[in-house]
Amino acid sequence: NKKWILFAENRGWLLQRNSEATKNELKNRGLSSKQIEESIVYTQESMDAFFDEVCKLTERFSSQFEFIYRPHPGTNFSMRENMPKCFHLISAYSIYDWIKNCDLFLTCESTSIFEAEMCGKPIAVIDLVEEPDYLKMAGVHDYPKIETLETICCEYICMLQEQHGEREAIYSRYLGNVDGNATLRVIEATKKIYQKKDNVSRINYKKITFKKNFRQALYEIITFIMDKLGLLDKLKFPKSAYIERGDVPYSLKNKWIRE
Repeated sequence: NKKWILFAENRGWLLQRNSEATKNELKNRGLSSKQIEESIVYTQESMDAFFDEVCKLTERFSSQFEFIYRPHPGTNFSMRENMPKCFHLISAYSIYDWIKNCDLFLTCESTSIFEAEMCGKPIAVIDLVEEPDYLKMAGVHDYPKIETLETICCEYICMLQEQHGEREAIYSRYLGNVDGNATLRVIEATKKIYQKKDNVSRINYKKITFKKNFRQALYEIITFIMDKLGLLDKLKFPKSAYIERGDVPYSLKNKWIRE
C-alpha cells in the first residue's frame, strides 16, 4: 500500500575506478588534473551527505514510502547498519522497469530523468552538495529540486505531477522529438553532412586496427569463460568485466536481464 520512490544514482563510479587509466580518460575528455581531483572530492562529499540524509528518514516517511536505490551500473555499495527498513538497494532489472512502476523519480544527475519525464512520472533532483559547474549535466538541473527527502509527501508528489502536465517537456529541448525515429534522423543528418562537398575534405576517418579488434574479441572470450567457470568473482579478472559484472547479459547471476 506504499508509494515507490526510485532514486537513480549517477555517482560512485569515479570513486570505485579511481585509477590513472580513468584519470587519463577524463583528461582526454577535457578535464584538468585539478578538476578531476575536485570531482572526486565532490563525489565523496555528495554521496556521504546523501546517505546521511537517508539514515535520518523518519517513521512518517517509512510508513508512506518504499525507497528503491539503484546504484550506477558497474558500481557496488554495501548497506550501512542504520539504514531505515524502507530503503532497498537493488541493482537488478532494467531501469525502464523501475521507472514504469515507481510513483516518484529522483536523481542527483542521471540522464534517465529525461526518460522518466517521457513516461509521465513526477520527477525531481536532489543534491545536498553544490556541484562544480563543469560537471553538471545539461538539462538535468532544469527540473524541480528538493532540499531534503523529508520534504516528500503524497501531496508533494501530486504537485509534481500537476507541474509535469502544465509545463513544456524539458527533455525535448535536449533530445528532440521522442517518436522512435531518432536513429533514422541521425542517419539522414550524417548523410547530408557527408554529401556536402565542402565537408568531405574535413572528415577524418578513424579505422579500428586489427590489433584492437583482436584484443576486444579475446577479452570477450576470456570474460565468457571466466564467468562460466565461476572464476570472475573469485579472481576478479578481467578487472573491467568484474567491475561491471552486474550487467553481463549471459551471466547466470543476471537472469533478470534475459527475462
